[in-house]
Amino acid sequence: MSLTICGLAAVVTPAVAAGTKTYTAKETIPVPPASSFAGSGGGDGWAVALTPSAVYNVFHHSGALTVACHNQSDSTPCWTPKTITDAGGGQFATSSHPGLTLDQPSGHLFVYVTRRADMTAGVACIDTTQPAANTNPFCGFTPLTAVGEASGSGGPSDGIVAAKRFYAFNYVSGAASTGTRNKLMCFDLGSFGPCASQPFPVGIPAGSVSVNNFPVPAVASILGQLIIPINAGGVESLACFDTATNGNCGGAWPVSLPFSYGFTGAVFPLLDPSGVITGLCVPNGSAPCFSLAGASVSTPNNLGTVIGATDGWNGPGMVIGPHVYVPNGNNNTVACYDYSASASCANFPHSLPNLGYLYTVNPDPQRPECIWVNADNGASQIQNFDAFSGGGCGQGPVRVLASSFVPPVVECTPVSYTKLQVLDPARAAYSSGSVAFRDGSGNAIPGIADEAIDNTGSVSLTGLALNANGLPQFLITLVGLAGPPGSVTVEMTWTGSNVPACGGDTAVATTLTATPAVAHIALTGGKGPGLLGLAVNVYAFNLSATLTTADGPVAGQPIAFSVGSSQICTSTTDANGVASCQALTSALSIVLAGQYSATFAGTPALLASSANAPLTT
Repeated sequence: MSLTICGLAAVVTPAVAAGTKTYTAKETIPVPPASSFAGSGGGDGWAVALTPSAVYNVFHHSGALTVACHNQSDSTPCWTPKTITDAGGGQFATSSHPGLTLDQPSGHLFVYVTRRADMTAGVACIDTTQPAANTNPFCGFTPLTAVGEASGSGGPSDGIVAAKRFYAFNYVSGAASTGTRNKLMCFDLGSFGPCASQPFPVGIPAGSVSVNNFPVPAVASILGQLIIPINAGGVESLACFDTATNGNCGGAWPVSLPFSYGFTGAVFPLLDPSGVITGLCVPNGSAPCFSLAGASVSTPNNLGTVIGATDGWNGPGMVIGPHVYVPNGNNNTVACYDYSASASCANFPHSLPNLGYLYTVNPDPQRPECIWVNADNGASQIQNFDAFSGGGCGQGPVRVLASSFVPPVVECTPVSYTKLQVLDPARAAYSSGSVAFRDGSGNAIPGIADEAIDNTGSVSLTGLALNANGLPQFLITLVGLAGPPGSVTVEMTWTGSNVPACGGDTAVATTLTATPAVAHIALTGGKGPGLLGLAVNVYAFNLSATLTTADGPVAGQPIAFSVGSSQICTSTTDANGVASCQALTSALSIVLAGQYSATFAGTPALLASSANAPLTT
């Protein structure tokens, strides 16, 4: 028989070079899973978590923490659903959106819950490595709020993993952001304990919070920024928390919305045509979009029509290359928008038969091209499908994403490619093989022909221009396998920037150059604040700074503008490395100071830099 393996990488822009380094990484793809799974014991769950062989879900909006497990190979239950209690038999309540995360090395499954005995929110641990006969594989509860300061109805938000931490917002309707209410909880996935200084305050309007309790709003992570829908003090807003700094996002956040968020699902990422995340959009039918700094930006053509209006029970979307996938419980479909084509993806929207009230899309950590869904009801409550063909995962081509090799950081895009090698099955196990090349959207790369696999299981990638429309997709066909394929292990070798974010040793030095601010100032007589008894009228002017390295301009990075210790605004660098913003409301303070400052905080791959510029008139 033959085995076809398809692989693609997340799309990023060209790397910033700072010397280069050769990288080699391996990825093992498990055997294909069954494509549909029935619910268990009357529970429906909301999201799923996966090991290479099992799929888990936790029943939501329940007074008991109940976990179900199915074998991926044939969709059969691993065991009867188990109710998890503490050592004394105390119960945990689950929220409307109990997102899960599973630590693969330990097999510990973590979920946000509320301890019913004293209304304390936190993270419960379930040990999935315990024998099936263990009816209560409880491995601890970590409280993350003060006693009595969790909601008795909606519960915590969906759990979001970012920067090796597990976050959830403690929504408490009818209360302000006081104590541990209406703050962001954080569980450290390295120490398996509370993050330092959590729960974190989030910049929201002052006043009492009023949110849906059934369900609470769904939180989403957009490039490490947690976007939190909230109504506080009667103001409908999107708040933003930066997981890189564990502080509020810079820029215009929180964003006041001219419409009611109401029963709308989580925001989804806004991408540029090459697949770089540039902001976020609201799935309310018209798809209003915002930059990472909170500024209103244009909605791409056809986006609102393709994604449509989602439901309050719908969780975050997911990104593969230039595609975003968004669940819609209103019509039980997964929509896919291709930012490189400004249109619906081929084979989408994807309809999901035999389920009702679709909740979530979930990535597969072992098969990155495989999307799993969970729904409220139906004979096929949990399903999976291939993100490109729409067929069952592993039914037909088995896909391997090269983003499993290359860290999803702009600076880590390969400068050149060296080799792709199939390590398992061994070369002697198949008679011949070949590799075809596709771009990030699955289209053939012009001018690059298929390559035959040699007697070591390898193909040379040297000299191939594979970064057309993002990183490449490898279609690997193995002919002559004896029997059904088992797992497959692939290794890729490439050259990239020698920076820590990519596994290298050095960070890139940056230079920030600020442009003198030109202001139009008029002095008139008057008794108000002014200079020498004159009123000062300062008209709007732009602050501007350019971020570069030795290799040229750096795009997509936030620059903060300030006077003294007061931040004025934040803007993101464009393709020429330029960030700019108007400073009308702070014009007088700039006049009095005679200068302003521009600051780049740095990233794991780029060193921080700053600059001052004077005012000219």
